[in-house]
Amino acid sequence: MKRIRTAALAALVALATGAGISAAQDTGSQESPLPKSANAPKATTAGYPGTPQTVPPGEDRSAAAHCPAGTVLTGGGGGFDTNPQQVAVVNSVPDFDWWIVTGSNHGSAPADLVAYAVCLTP
Repeated sequence: MKRIRTAALAALVALATGAGISAAQDTGSQESPLPKSANAPKATTAGYPGTPQTVPPGEDRSAAAHCPAGTVLTGGGGGFDTNPQQVAVVNSVPDFDWWIVTGSNHGSAPADLVAYAVCLTP
């Protein structure tokens, strides 16, 4: 029992004087294998339009946009190129790595519908 108290007292003295703390904090001169946040590459996003689809009067059609190779789909949307009172986007959803929009044309003239994919470059 006396031996345990002596070892505990020696450890307490070492901690109180900072010897144990400095040894515990010394990691050597090796740098971390992880990149420093200031030097880490930044991810970027960009929008990519799909091919416009002509929607005849009184009809619904879909348009799609796809991300380029090496990027990841993170969102999307779409719209018409004409008067918003006569056309409407009725659906806008992801489908694997495509973004799909469906539009309805209530006007008297054809309207172009285009989808956009928002893609992340890691």
